[in-house]
Amino acid sequence: MRVRAKMLGYYGTKRKKAGEEFDIKDEAAFSKVWMEKVEAKAKAPAKASKAKPAKGKAEKEDLEVI
Repeated sequence: MRVRAKMLGYYGTKRKKAGEEFDIKDEAAFSKVWMEKVEAKAKAPAKASKAKPAKGKAEKEDLEVI
């Protein structure tokens, strides 16, 4: 379950600061005092990267010197 710390708290052996989001393994570990549940967000589709032509040596080597 994904949660967010509302204030300073400890989960396991780690200190969690206010606003920090983290996963808890067991719902029994959830504390209403310093945690709030975070809604699962749908993952945005990955954007296709635009390949740029390589610059540098390869481009210069292709030129013919007359």
